[in-house]
Amino acid sequence: MAIASELLSERRTVSPQAFAVNHLKSNHRDDYLTYLENEGLPRATFDKDVSLIESKLSQFSLTFDSGLTLTGPRSTLEEGDIVQFQSLDGPVDRVIITDKVGPIKGRGVPGRSAHKPNSSDQ
Repeated sequence: MAIASELLSERRTVSPQAFAVNHLKSNHRDDYLTYLENEGLPRATFDKDVSLIESKLSQFSLTFDSGLTLTGPRSTLEEGDIVQFQSLDGPVDRVIITDKVGPIKGRGVPGRSAHKPNSSDQ
């Protein structure tokens, strides 16, 4: 999440050294910076260019312990009217999605019936 925040920020440059200090535990920093160097990236600050991954940055993916994955435009999280999070007691949270449901896609997925919930279903 920290790397996504860094890439989405308005800053025009990326500082691997500052990222390591701000987001990594001290015992992981050198390994991270060495890895970057081995991959051909500098330790020094460099210009940020996200043009190749812009479409990925505009999306989010949220994975649940059950294996369910929710993906969509990042704007639906930021606006807060489509996807909402509620903290419950214990380790479980509730995610509420308020939107019109479209077709379910995937191999081997049973079709969704046209049943609309009535007051007794809710």
